[in-house]
Parts: sequence; structure tokens; C-alpha cells
Amino acid sequence: MELARRGFSVTGVDRTVKFLDQARQQAREEGLTIEFLRQDMRAFRQPNSFNMALNLNTSFGYFEDPADDLQVIRNIHASLLPGGILVLQTIGKEVLARIFQERDWSEIEGSLFLQERRPAEDWGQMDVRWIKISSGQREEWSFTHRLFAATELVALMREAGFQSVKTYGDLEGGPYDNTARKLVILAQKA
Repeated sequence: MELARRGFSVTGVDRTVKFLDQARQQAREEGLTIEFLRQDMRAFRQPNSFNMALNLNTSFGYFEDPADDLQVIRNIHASLLPGGILVLQTIGKEVLARIFQERDWSEIEGSLFLQERRPAEDWGQMDVRWIKISSGQREEWSFTHRLFAATELVALMREAGFQSVKTYGDLEGGPYDNTARKLVILAQKA
């Protein structure tokens, strides 16, 4: 939304209808023109079409087969114009190990969210359980996502065809070191 507000041409891709419907509604309310596509990132590819691809807030590593992660990055690489940039923001293993909490909770718009996490596969993945309590109703979700160290993501980017790959500890360009809050990958297509 923010990129469209600033005048950029934006395409949003997700496979979840609910998320796309919410985004379309918000764009309509703000008078923004954004193309929203219901696609699986393992299949979405528009060769040489985009200057930038954003994958933010740990929206990567949820597929059962690790080969799917590589396919996603290859699709992004193919979809970027020469010189195009991928910005991927996640929480790296190094950061997560430092700040790990097995359980926490938060309250958002009158709903209570409980989260439980368990490292698995030698810190190769995180098993997560979310519970939402709202208006006396309880909903529960469980999922697993793959965890990456900076070196693992850099290697994945290079295997997918990116030649210039840099790591940062936040979106402001801070170093990926012992003070990093996130793992940010900036990969540029040659």
C-alpha cells in the first residue's frame, strides 16, 4: 500500500483469498490502483517484469519441501528486470536464538493472541501454535516454518542466480551482527 501511495506501480501476490480481499478493500478505500493476483509463489513467474520484489515479515520458508524455497527464489529472479532487487526480511536463526521465547501473548483490537514456539530439526525449523480468543470464541492454528542462517539464505540466493547478495540487520541498513533485529537480504539481479 505504501509503495502505491508513493506513486509506484504495484502488484501484490498471495495465495490466500482472505488476505487479497482485505488488501483490495483497503486499496479501494484509499483510491489506490494495485494489481492483486491469487497465485502460489512456487508457480508465479512474470519474466523480466519488475524492478523490485519484496518478501517481508518472515513470509518465506513455509513449504514442506526445501526445494520449493529455491523454486520461489528462482521465480523471483526470473521475474525481475536486469538490475532488479529482491528485499527479503525474515528472522534469522542467529537473531531468533538470542531472543527466543517459548510462549508469549498480545492483545490486538480486543482479541487475545497466544503464541507457542518450539525449535525442531536441530533449529532447522520452528513449530508454531497460535491461539486467538475473541468475543468468547477460540480459534487455533499450527504451522511450521523453516529457519535460515544468513549464510544459508545467501547461498540460496546465489544458487537461484543472484550474484550480488548483501545482508543487513534491519530495513534501515544496520549490520547483521549480534545487535541485529531481523535478517534482511538485498539481492540484485545482474
